[in-house]
Amino acid sequence: NGEAPQRVVADLSGIANGNYYFGFSVTSTFDYTGFTSYALVDVVIGPNPMDLNTITVNVTDETGTNPLEDADVMFGDQMRSTDAAGDAVFGVLDGDYDWTASFMGYYDATGTETVAAADATVDVALDPMPVASFTVTDGTDPLEGVAIAIDGGEITTDVDGMAMVSLEDGTYDFTASMMGYYDSTASVTVAGIGDTALVDVVLNLMPVASFTVTDGTDPLE
Repeated sequence: NGEAPQRVVADLSGIANGNYYFGFSVTSTFDYTGFTSYALVDVVIGPNPMDLNTITVNVTDETGTNPLEDADVMFGDQMRSTDAAGDAVFGVLDGDYDWTASFMGYYDATGTETVAAADATVDVALDPMPVASFTVTDGTDPLEGVAIAIDGGEITTDVDGMAMVSLEDGTYDFTASMMGYYDSTASVTVAGIGDTALVDVVLNLMPVASFTVTDGTDPLE
């Protein structure tokens, strides 16, 4: 009848995260010379949502006590990020599901969960990758803003001349550079869960040419 479409909003805040099957009905009315017509559509797809099981994947650090927020969890074909409590919640039917949990600076964890007509919690503790910790100085004082190229990326030293990066086990070449200083290139080896390799880097100052320009009497800016 030319009227604008109507938007219907449903509050789903009380439902756990997950994939749900749903049903809906729509009633449409219009007036034409005093005659009202009704169109009713009913659609139901798939099983009852109450048949879904709630699976909570709880992700923590290696201690099992400190939750990791914003960890990525893939459960079957569903992806969620963990909340402040380290939880990612899924709604799934019965079956076997492969899962993967990942978080920056930690090794991925994988597994398989069998879901059989019951809610469940999967506890996942992630092991930290080894860390390369750099301290850059001019031989005496720390240097802030030094760029360290390593493993295809770049990190920058803070006010204390320090920068850190998590890496897979292995040996990595790196180059530390800063304007006015010679580059420093070397390698660092990291190995083992939670290992920290300390790397001290000294950048040598380049020689400076100082010019004074005048008109014969006064300096020229």
